[in-house]
Amino acid sequence: MFDRIYAQVSTNSISHVTLVDIIDAIKYQETLVIKIGSSFYNQCVLLFSIHWCLVSSPKWIVPNYFANNKLTNVLQGHSNNFHTRASYFVTPGNISVSISKFMRYMKNPDSHEIIEKFLAQLKTRNGDELSHFLQVYDGRHLAYILEVIKFAIVYPHDSIIKQLNKLASFKNCSTPNDLYNKLLDLNIYDKSTDVVLSSGIVGSSDRINVSSADQLQIENLWSGENGDLFRHLRTKKKYYRDHIIYGLPLDDNETCSRFAISLETINSRKYILNIHIPDITTVLPPGDFMMENMFDKFTELSNKFSNSFQSNLFSNRFEESKRFHKYETVDSENLWDDELLQNSKSQRNPSKVTCMTISFQFNSYEPEPFKYFENKISVSFDSISNLNVKILDKELLEKCLSGKLETSLFKLLRRNQTQGFSDRPHLNKGDIHNINYINGIMKTFFKMREHSGAAVIKPQQESLVSSSSNFLSKIGADKPRLYSHSDFILRELQIFTGALVAEYCTQHRIPAMFHCQDVEPTVYDSDKVMVTHDNIMIPPYDSENYHHSILAKDSDGYISLQASFVSKNYLSPENVIAGPGNNNLLLGLKNGYINIVDVFTKKEAIINQYQLLSYQQALFSRNLSMEKGYLKTVQQFNILKSLGYQLQGPLTESRLGSYIEACHQSHEISSFVGSILRKYVVLKWLEKAQIDINEGNGLEVFHCIVTLVGKKYDLGVVCKCFCMELGIEIDVLTENSDIHIGSKLVCDKVLQVNAIDRTCLLRDENYGSTWYL
Repeated sequence: MFDRIYAQVSTNSISHVTLVDIIDAIKYQETLVIKIGSSFYNQCVLLFSIHWCLVSSPKWIVPNYFANNKLTNVLQGHSNNFHTRASYFVTPGNISVSISKFMRYMKNPDSHEIIEKFLAQLKTRNGDELSHFLQVYDGRHLAYILEVIKFAIVYPHDSIIKQLNKLASFKNCSTPNDLYNKLLDLNIYDKSTDVVLSSGIVGSSDRINVSSADQLQIENLWSGENGDLFRHLRTKKKYYRDHIIYGLPLDDNETCSRFAISLETINSRKYILNIHIPDITTVLPPGDFMMENMFDKFTELSNKFSNSFQSNLFSNRFEESKRFHKYETVDSENLWDDELLQNSKSQRNPSKVTCMTISFQFNSYEPEPFKYFENKISVSFDSISNLNVKILDKELLEKCLSGKLETSLFKLLRRNQTQGFSDRPHLNKGDIHNINYINGIMKTFFKMREHSGAAVIKPQQESLVSSSSNFLSKIGADKPRLYSHSDFILRELQIFTGALVAEYCTQHRIPAMFHCQDVEPTVYDSDKVMVTHDNIMIPPYDSENYHHSILAKDSDGYISLQASFVSKNYLSPENVIAGPGNNNLLLGLKNGYINIVDVFTKKEAIINQYQLLSYQQALFSRNLSMEKGYLKTVQQFNILKSLGYQLQGPLTESRLGSYIEACHQSHEISSFVGSILRKYVVLKWLEKAQIDINEGNGLEVFHCIVTLVGKKYDLGVVCKCFCMELGIEIDVLTENSDIHIGSKLVCDKVLQVNAIDRTCLLRDENYGSTWYL
């Protein structure tokens, strides 16, 4: 029965499945379903039996089956009182076929000798000769055995290990590290091989071993074949010709940007803050084949573990075309020159550069400008083809926000010198004022989030905890952060954008993917925990609830990382719903948060933009039908309907629910593979640096925060900790028996580390002393 279900849900890449999906695929009789549903015991027996059927077969990947894959709920952002969400994954079809062939082949005792001869032949070959042997000559008939071994290194299932132990060459191989060393002896792997990428879980490759994601075979990505399909929406919002848009550095691409801002002045106290996002949905029809299959593919990996700029869902050519690039309509220094008309460039096609704009009207005289949002937010799909665009890098943005670009008194006395040619944009007084004014708005917004109960840590610490950060170049870095001001405004602008869209969708009843999270409803009278923090003016104190844990802040309004972990232990799991209703306490947003910024990397952001586009199209069609009649309106937009666009308004909450589930499955796959890859890469670095660290060279200490108190042994307590330098969860040996979630430990020695087995044990610096006596 489970073989039939596997055939229904398996693909060429890893996919996600739930217990409910499996129960639906089994198709029980209605009478049996009623009988099972009438008893809680029967429900538990059914779910538990399905769980063990999945665990017993290598066709299904159960993350917690391998103990070193487990993470505490605190790192997931919610209380340990909640059970870990059950996640199951389907082994890629090509790997499953290899495993089945291997299992059948091993049933014949005569095959053992044939396999041993095959393995002996591998040792005598290397390089191109080995590749030709496995792909062209006699070795190709048994090459699938190597694919099984590669998979077993990442997911060491007992059934595979037992079959391998029947071979003399693998008799003593019981751990992933043993299998890895065996492949090294067979010249299949080398020291540069990435075992996770080579396993076949992430993607296939023609190479024997894979050392980087660039060597994987990537399916055709959407490259864009349509022009602007919504030119009729480009006239809703008008801009002056001298309006300037500032592209901000959300990623490492310094030549263009995917997130931009601008400021309009109404009068001395009213301003309009515009946030510009690429409107890819206006050229990407929902009915396109690539769009329909987007949710069935695992495509959210490359950008997380590559230092180069890569697109996850779209081709680089398409993404580059939709980003914001530098453009000058006139020379900003000679804006009031008599020859203004002669210096201006010819106008471009309005569909050349387009975007979605979220606008917010800010009144500096309001005591609480973010308390009410009625009639303050608007959404439009604009043309910015003939507007000035300046692309800022982090260094220039930091200088602008820290006052280093302000003209000094002595500089005014010097002779004016013409600046040399530079690719970096020149920011004049107006630009500096606009950017700093927007930064002031974000500081006010940050204060509002604080008062609403947001648990905010420093941006650099947030990037460590986030699974999507590019951490490879930062491992072991002990240098101070250089871009504190720019990191602040970039983070706040993204949260502010999500908050504005959530408020807008709530006001206009637009279904979207709302991220909500609240306090755990259960109250424990004796639940207290010691909170330590970075504010020396306030001593450590006992926290009894969420709001106690975030009480102590530093001068910038940030809580410590250990206090953040304590606060998360009071929260329920994050919930994504199709409509408004709950707040997001962790972010301090009363109507939740909607991701609308990551349109190139997150599928939910694309769906949310589709919803806003459908709403704007419905408004335009309604007004047009009142002027020209319903039939003419239908005829004009018939082409959009044929492409799959919603012309009568956004999707309903019930229809949006299926997309939420698809986004959740994609996120689960990305998180699972991402956590394995992240831990492997970090521990691989630690293996190389272990000797230097233990001898006092390089990193001297590791600062760790307890996330789970473990068992007590004769040698001490082994607890789970989040290491701030490594950015992963590891084990720590300490003699301190009074530790709790949020306790801070300093480790000075690496006792054991193995990247293949994904194990790491550090030692508390006070271990073996009388400090805890």
